[in-house]
Amino acid sequence: MGGVELQEKENVKINREIVMMFQKFNFDGFLNTLEKGKTFVDFDAGTGHNHGTKFRLKHLFTS
Repeated sequence: MGGVELQEKENVKINREIVMMFQKFNFDGFLNTLEKGKTFVDFDAGTGHNHGTKFRLKHLFTS
């Protein structure tokens, strides 16, 4: 998938430049990113939309 995709919904613009799909899960690698502070737990507390607990990766391709 190349280029930049812009989506506008209710006056909010979303800019998506990179799409990644992870096919094999490496639990040791996941724990390593948690220990280094590159992965964060995100959950929807007190919102009307509960999409479950998520993990967000910070600066996946930087040192």
